[in-house]
Amino acid sequence: MEDKLSRGRAYDYGRPDAIEARWGLDLMTGFQIGAIITYAGSIEYFLERAIWRLTEFEPENVRPLTDTKSIMGLLTDLDQHTTTIPDSNLKVLLTLWSSAASYGAILRNNIAHGVAMNFGGVTAYCRNPRWHREIRKREFGGFWIDPNVGDMTRGAFATLMRIIALLADKTIPPSSIATNEAFRAVREARSTLAEFSNA
Repeated sequence: MEDKLSRGRAYDYGRPDAIEARWGLDLMTGFQIGAIITYAGSIEYFLERAIWRLTEFEPENVRPLTDTKSIMGLLTDLDQHTTTIPDSNLKVLLTLWSSAASYGAILRNNIAHGVAMNFGGVTAYCRNPRWHREIRKREFGGFWIDPNVGDMTRGAFATLMRIIALLADKTIPPSSIATNEAFRAVREARSTLAEFSNA
């Protein structure tokens, strides 16, 4: 007689396989969603450190002013400090980057704070729906993900993370970041995230 693998009472009661199948959340979609959320967290991490670098802030034994700020608050800080950058190419790149990252933050929130469902075999996340005709302070946001959308979104988030991680790294000359390749990638990332965030 084969031993049945026990995953626990919560697993048995919750029946995650059945729920995820109803959502259309297969292994590929789950992987893509996990990657997007992981990139979003890493972007916030490096963004804070990039701001420290731009302001020449040394965090040892000090609570940073960036502590507990939301991603939108950090982007506002970055925008303010971008104006002080002498390299005009980097200034333009970071302005584009910040705009793309704003759309990325909306998309991330649509996933993390949205209700999951399945529309015609496609996994979707709906944030702040008004299905009961209720009034809400925040606007509706949605994200529909198929394999192509997932890969394009992952690429956009990876681009954002790569650029801000380079800026956060004190060993990388800022003038080396604003390459033609980086500009092309950030423009595409901004377009992708603007479209898929429903902003």
